[in-house]
Amino acid sequence: MATADGIQLESLRIELDAKLDLRGFLGIGSNAPVGFPEICDRLHVTSDARPEQLAALRARAVAHSPNARTILNPVALTGEFIATRSAA
Repeated sequence: MATADGIQLESLRIELDAKLDLRGFLGIGSNAPVGFPEICDRLHVTSDARPEQLAALRARAVAHSPNARTILNPVALTGEFIATRSAA
């Protein structure tokens, strides 16, 4: 996307930060949330672009990112359980 917009990125480093209540994950807190209530990203960019160009680029990247879209818009989780009994 950056190249298509004529933006040269010299470097890009992404930091993600999130808080997780382990009581929910471990099933030991009846009111504890399961999962991350928020994920914060920090983008460290070295570029020839203006800050408003980079902000627009970030917005487009998030809008077209399968990972971001899955987090922002819950999807159905489907599957099956296949059990095989051991011969012991």
